[in-house]
This record gives sequence, structure tokens and C-alpha cells, in this order.
Amino acid sequence: MGEVGLPPAARHQHAARAVPVVLPSGRRGDRRGGRVPARRARAAPSLRRRPPPTHRVNARPRLCHTLVGAAAIIAAGVVLGLVANGVAGSGLPLARESGRPGETVTVDAARSAQRRGAALIDARPREDYLSGHIDGAISVPFASRQSERDRLRSELPRTRRLIVYCEGGDCRAAGDLSVWLLAEGWRDVRVLEGGYPVWEAAGFPVRTGGSP
Repeated sequence: MGEVGLPPAARHQHAARAVPVVLPSGRRGDRRGGRVPARRARAAPSLRRRPPPTHRVNARPRLCHTLVGAAAIIAAGVVLGLVANGVAGSGLPLARESGRPGETVTVDAARSAQRRGAALIDARPREDYLSGHIDGAISVPFASRQSERDRLRSELPRTRRLIVYCEGGDCRAAGDLSVWLLAEGWRDVRVLEGGYPVWEAAGFPVRTGGSP
């Protein structure tokens, strides 16, 4: 039955049931009672918040440059120290830091070694040597060891045993000279215990003057 002859209220109700509506998605639907059926909401995928990118500064090149600079400074200091030590007549022996001084020998062992060809080295100042020294000893004052290097190399083979002495007691010249001789290439260097006074007291040969 058509809408003709229907009361106005009935026609309005019939129109409300039959009016099509167009939904946003393009689908057609019915609007009943003035309401549009709700669409199922699609859950949007949750977006994880990513932290902003951090720019890490690579410290390795900077550290390498620092280490290289420090090594260069240390090397320059070592070179300057060696030059100053070589120029100074009373410089320290280069081998002192090695902790390898010549071994000590007793006066009897030194006398026996001298008879078998060992060379005795007097490390005292020149004036002490002139006043009295072991017979046959070579004067090499510790303070002038650099100037005596060539003479020692020409007179004493590196394989020859050397026995160094000074005044004994607190005298360190013999020990320091033995370290220097080892650093210069002599392989067998000893220090006389007690020094010249012990040798003289033992009655072993001594002499005065500048000759060995």
C-alpha cells in the first residue's frame, strides 16, 4: 500500500524507516529513529615512542691524539736529558737505573784475579791516585770517565775482567764507575770490598806517582 491515504504521522514514520543514508565509508545504511548505527572502531596500532637519537661523540681519536702528544713530550725530554748528561763532565751513568752494579770481591779474590790478568781500575780523584794506589792499577776518575772512554777501549778488551776500587766506606765512585763500564760494554766488572785501604792493610803491592 502506497503512502497515499496514510495519515501525516504514519507517512512521517514510514519515511523515517525508508530513507537511506550514505556513511563516510561509502556504505549505505538506514537511519532509523534519527540515529546512525555506530561503526566498529578499528583499534589503531599502538605507536611506541622511540627516544630521540643521541649523537655519541667518539672519544677514541681524541684519546689517541692525547697519548701521541704525551709520548712525543716524553721522548723529547729523554733526548734532552741524554744530551745534557753527555755534555756534562760529571753526568750520571746511563745504566744506573738498571740496578746492575758490578759484583763485589774480597781483597784476596782481587789479588788472585790480578795475578790471572784482571785489570784494576782506580776510580778516585787523580790526586788520590798520585798519593798512593794499587800497583798496576789504571787511574780512571769517575768524574772524567767520558774523556777516558777511548783510552779504555784501546787498552782493555771488553772480555777482560775489571776490578774497580775507591776509598771504601761510603765511597760510591767505584760502584758508579762499574755501572758505567757495564753500560759501555765490558762484561765482567767487579768492585773491591773496602777499597784501597783494605788492599794496603793486607800488605799487597802499592805504589805512588802517576804510573800504574
